[in-house]
Amino acid sequence: YFFFASLSKLPLAEATMILFADPLITIVLSPWLLKEKVNLSTWIAVSLGFLGMLIVINPNNILFQSTVDKDWVLGVFYGIMGALFYSLYKIATRVLAPKESTATSLLFAGAAGIILTSIFMLINFDPLSGTKSWEAPTFNGWILLISVGCFGALGQLLILWAYAKSKATTLAPISYCHIIWAVLFGFLLFNSLPTIQSVLGALLIVLSGIYAYKKVEQNTTKFN
Repeated sequence: YFFFASLSKLPLAEATMILFADPLITIVLSPWLLKEKVNLSTWIAVSLGFLGMLIVINPNNILFQSTVDKDWVLGVFYGIMGALFYSLYKIATRVLAPKESTATSLLFAGAAGIILTSIFMLINFDPLSGTKSWEAPTFNGWILLISVGCFGALGQLLILWAYAKSKATTLAPISYCHIIWAVLFGFLLFNSLPTIQSVLGALLIVLSGIYAYKKVEQNTTKFN
């Protein structure tokens, strides 16, 4: 929900780069929610990853501008909240993976989304945009909405299968390919390319996330 909201305010590539700080948030939360040990080098990597997110966000847009773009600020906030809730979802998936089937996890995730969006539709109000939550789509709009639902469900199913079959350290480098796809589709569909600063920040996020995941996995293996 928050990620979709951020897409209405930010370019596709930048919104995706912020979202993919979620592995770093997962590691920050893991000592408390998963009881996993995190060593000093991992904390340093996580800190560098958050520095990369700051580079992508570019706080100069707030600190050194006479007028602040409220849409940009909201887009960044929505993106960060999306990363937080996505990390919580992944933590819950990791906890449930040994106990529940992939289909069950997907079903409950979908059901939660249906309940939340149904409430917004019943009151016909979207709290993030402050506008009506439902307007009758055109024929092309229906096609796009159905496509989003189908592709999203398929992607989520494949992610659940991947986490059930492989280690997080194996999947981390592959999952960051999402950023490449976001840049490509952002250019092809919206003629939008990220700045060099955003690319450098994303690179720092990716490298820090991969390193941190590998260190966590090594520590878990030694501990076991």
